[in-house]
Amino acid sequence: MTTRPDLVELEKNIYDVMGRVDTPEFQQVLTELVAESPAYLKAHLSNPHTIPSPSSITDCRLSSWFKATGQEPEGSIPAYWTKRAVVGVLMEPFWMAVLQMCGLDIHHVTAGVPVGEHMGGKADYFIGDTALGELKDKNGWMYKRLIEGMGVAYEIPKDFMQAQMYLQGYNKEWSLYMCTPDSPGMLQSAMRGYKRYKEIPDWSLPLVYLEIIERSEKDILIGLARAKMMKGDQALSTPPPREYDGQVSKTGMHPCNICRYRGECNIVNNTS
Repeated sequence: MTTRPDLVELEKNIYDVMGRVDTPEFQQVLTELVAESPAYLKAHLSNPHTIPSPSSITDCRLSSWFKATGQEPEGSIPAYWTKRAVVGVLMEPFWMAVLQMCGLDIHHVTAGVPVGEHMGGKADYFIGDTALGELKDKNGWMYKRLIEGMGVAYEIPKDFMQAQMYLQGYNKEWSLYMCTPDSPGMLQSAMRGYKRYKEIPDWSLPLVYLEIIERSEKDILIGLARAKMMKGDQALSTPPPREYDGQVSKTGMHPCNICRYRGECNIVNNTS
């Protein structure tokens, strides 16, 4: 059984390793991981995404139906979305090297796995023989919510459910969730303007957010049942109901803000 790391100690060790990336020891670890990276990157970038998938299981039923039935979304995928997704994958061997230097037993995952009867996907990496790891890169305000909030399950339920689905698929006990901000310098500068941080001498933005996500059989059953429902939606000749109000918010945090099927949704629901 793989021992859960002490997250306070792990964060301290991450900072220590980051200060030693130019040492022969780190370069050896990174070189060994990079040598395995071509198969890992190919598997990750070419991994087919089922509809639904572990990462989209909490998406609106209507938007998933549009996607599954071949409806054309509005516009093309923004270039910066693609850039962040690809760079995030390319950065994973580096972060795995950092975590291995911190004493974790890190292994590449090169094969996807069925998750229940209706989904499939691929986790980022294994830790020992009983755990998974998930690496995330978030925009500034989402990262701010994580470091100030109540944990992944509350702040980003999409990521929590994805972790549960992979724990089910790979039959593991827990997952190490590790998140970094996409532009830490800009976020730190903005947050230093808030009163609560102005009052902390030499406050600096945490480079990583760490959390252990324990396997939850109840949440796994909820996720698998939802996948079955969403798969059943695809056989419907009429669209299923949408699960949000179809509106956008000024903060950009509402799911409809980033939905590329909002136009079709408004037509189906006679809204504008």
